[in-house]
Formats: sequence, C-alpha cells, structure tokens
Amino acid sequence: MSTQRATPRLEGLIAVPAVAIPCGSGLGCTFSPSLMNELGGLLAAETKARKSVCLLGPTINVPRSPLGGRTFELFSEDPSLSGYLAGAYINGLQAAGISPTVKHFVGNEQEHERNGADSIISMRTYREVYLRPFQIAHRLSDPWAYMTSYNKVCR
Repeated sequence: MSTQRATPRLEGLIAVPAVAIPCGSGLGCTFSPSLMNELGGLLAAETKARKSVCLLGPTINVPRSPLGGRTFELFSEDPSLSGYLAGAYINGLQAAGISPTVKHFVGNEQEHERNGADSIISMRTYREVYLRPFQIAHRLSDPWAYMTSYNKVCR
C-alpha cells in the first residue's frame, strides 16, 4: 500500500494565486477612504487576473441585526461611513477599468425569505438609513453597475 496521497485534479482549471483581504466589517474599521481606494486598485488587478471585467461588490447595505448571515460583508452600521468608503473603493476599481457592482439596492436586510419579503420602512428611515450609503457612493463615484435586491419595499 502506498503512503502517498492522491492529488485531486480539476480538468481545464488553472489556479490563480489570490491576495487575502479582510472582510467588509474589518475594512470598515479602518475609517480610511484612501485605503479603500488603494484596495479598489488591488481588487481591480485581482479581477483582471481572472479575465473578468466586473466585480460583484461592494455590498453597502446597512446591517440592522447581527443575526444576518452576511453582515460580515458590510462596511458599517453607519450609512455615511459605508457610503464614503464605498465611493473610494469604487473609484479605485473604475480607475483601473473594472466595473463595480454596488449591492444590494435597497432595504435588503434579511436572509430568511429574502426573495419574497416586503421591507416596510418609513420614508424618513428609508432616506436617512437605507438610501444614504447608495446616495453618497453614487455622488462620489458614479458607479457603472448596481445589483438590486429581491425584496419588495413598502408595498
């Protein structure tokens, strides 16, 4: 019996080395738009290395509960901070010719039944909390793409 382990092979796939980057909430803790712009440039290079032209991010929803399964992807609970960081991140990507996809527009704050949920949000909260990061990011960077959310909003 051989003591060597079999190496799994994936036909036709070529592994491309990647840089390990902290999660969104870790990046948000930096409070640094300049670092986020630099990160955008790094992610643009990573995207190009994979022969892609679009990156699915940043995710700039505002987490309202830590129980959401994807809150680690988000920059901050603060809508303004999320917007400013996202604007810098997007500018870094777009300066290198990579399209960001800002997501998930808008009011997408739950995982359970997110495809059929109706997010009932007062207009003031909608403007001041949920739309704010998207407004700031849009004003600062004019993103090339947005990804909408599945949920209904105030229907």
